[in-house]
Amino acid sequence: MEAVAREAGAQLGLRSNDGTAWGRWNDLLVRIQGTPTLSQTQYISMALVLPPGTVMQSLNAIISNKEMWKNLGLKHAMVRLDSQYGIVSYILMPAIRTPKVEDILDTFRKFTTALKPVIPSYPSKCEKCGRDVNRLILVNSVPVYMCDDDLTRLQQQFTQVAAVDRATKPRWGLAIAMGLLGALVGAAIWAGIGLATGNIFYLVGLVNGFIVAVAMQWGAKKVTGPMIIMMILFALLSTFLGVWLWITAVGAQLGYGFDLINGLRVYFIYMGEAGGQAFLDYFFTLVPTLFIAWNVAKRAKAAKPTLDIQV
Repeated sequence: MEAVAREAGAQLGLRSNDGTAWGRWNDLLVRIQGTPTLSQTQYISMALVLPPGTVMQSLNAIISNKEMWKNLGLKHAMVRLDSQYGIVSYILMPAIRTPKVEDILDTFRKFTTALKPVIPSYPSKCEKCGRDVNRLILVNSVPVYMCDDDLTRLQQQFTQVAAVDRATKPRWGLAIAMGLLGALVGAAIWAGIGLATGNIFYLVGLVNGFIVAVAMQWGAKKVTGPMIIMMILFALLSTFLGVWLWITAVGAQLGYGFDLINGLRVYFIYMGEAGGQAFLDYFFTLVPTLFIAWNVAKRAKAAKPTLDIQV
């Protein structure tokens, strides 16, 4: 996707950096990006930078006009407004083959033509101080005009923010305490349901994993790779404790007393005789834990301070 994005950009007179074509086109600041070859999802992203003076009400009316996008042969669901970065984009996601350059250019022209009536020409002024400036740069994949003084200030601010981020450490003590609490709560729920119904419901493992993951995330505030591993271990511990407590409690009901050691012995017998079926407990525990961990890691990566400047 990167190669066709660059080629499409070249035909529009845009400059290129890696898989991103960007620059000024028809008085608009535009960007065309292609995903890397090894990316799990392959698509082309084309974006317009919103200039000062953009009337958001008019822009939203255009974006929400499903019939208009349908008539243009474009998908309304693929139009995105990113207020944080001040861009409106369209995602071209081919079903099978890599799109041809001609297809990308056709989509790009339809997209920009639809939005042009509500997006004014982008002024050649520094986005920070408003001074006239001719230099256009790419900051975190967004084309902007910026003078030397404001670019220097931006770099200094990033240095400070990055230093604060590095100095912020996970709250390991509270995270472990919350993980243990979550594991105990999950175990109690598992054992309680087992006693109430007389059966093991493997889907209860979903609850265990969810409780532990959310509890540790709340306690840690900043989640790292080692924290995610701890999250998984506590979730598995919750399921182990739940089954162990349930077996021990069943033994007490049968007149053997609440003997944790005997309950542990019976647990291992159960694991040996049940075979792979017994591991369904842990499988269903891992599913929500891994899902939440993946989302946490994704958000942490997105929140990490970055400053990528291309000239």
